[in-house]
Amino acid sequence: MALAIFSFNNISQQLAIRQAGGISFSIFEEFLESSDLYFQAYAAFQIVVLARVIIGRSPVFLTASGISLLVRILESADDDVVVLVASLLSSLAHTRAGITDAMVTVGLLDLLVSRLSTSENSQVRNAVAVTLGYLTFNPTAARLLFATCRNIPGLYNRLMKNIGFHPKINSKFEDNFRRARLVGLPSQCLEINGGRPVIPPSRSKGAFSRSLTSTGSHHRHVMSVNRVYQQHHVLIFILSFFLSFFLSFFLSFFLSF
Repeated sequence: MALAIFSFNNISQQLAIRQAGGISFSIFEEFLESSDLYFQAYAAFQIVVLARVIIGRSPVFLTASGISLLVRILESADDDVVVLVASLLSSLAHTRAGITDAMVTVGLLDLLVSRLSTSENSQVRNAVAVTLGYLTFNPTAARLLFATCRNIPGLYNRLMKNIGFHPKINSKFEDNFRRARLVGLPSQCLEINGGRPVIPPSRSKGAFSRSLTSTGSHHRHVMSVNRVYQQHHVLIFILSFFLSFFLSFFLSFFLSF
C-alpha cells in the first residue's frame, strides 16, 4: 500500500520502481482472493495504481480486473465497506485516462445512483455522491448521469445535497442541468410522474359512431338541398324558354297586321 501511495499519479516514481525490477503479481493474489472485503478492496486499488510496474500481467488486464472487483465489492451490504470502496474509486477516477471509461463500462454509474437513492446512511450517500461528481468529468458518464437526473425527479437535488460544501463536479454538468430545468424537464410531466398523458386517450366507440352518424346525416342533407336547387334551376330554365317563345310569337303576329 505504501508503494501505491508513493507512486500515485507520479509517473517518474513508477518508472523508477519499474527500472528497479518491478513488483510481481503473485504478491497481490493472496489479498485479491481473500474472504476479507477490506483486503480485496485495497489490493484491487493497488493493482490499478501500480498497473505499469507489476510484472506478469498487462496494465490493461490489471486495470480492468481491479475496477471490476471494486464495483462488485460496492454491492456489499456493509456500509463501511461501501464507503471505503467509493473513496477508492473517487481516487482512481482522476489518476489516468481510460479509468473512468472502464468504470462506466462495468456499470458503476447505475450502482452509485442506486446507492444514492436508497441508502439511509449519510456517509454512504456522501461517498457515492463524491464519486459521481468525479465521473461528471467523463463525457460519457456525464451524459448518462444527466439523462438519469432528468428521468428521476429529485435525483439531482439529492446529489448536490450529499456531495459536500465544496464539491468536485464538472461545472458544465451543473450548467446544463440548470438550463434544462429552466426550459422544462419533459420527464417531470410524464404520466408515470403524475402528469398529463403525452398522447390523449382516443374517443370511445360510441362517440365515434355518433360522429359518423352525424357526419352522414349532414352529407345527406347537403345532397338533398343541392338536388332541390338543381330541379328549381331546370324549371326556371324551361319557364323562361316558353315565355320567350310566346312573347316572340305574339310580337311577330301583331307586327304582321
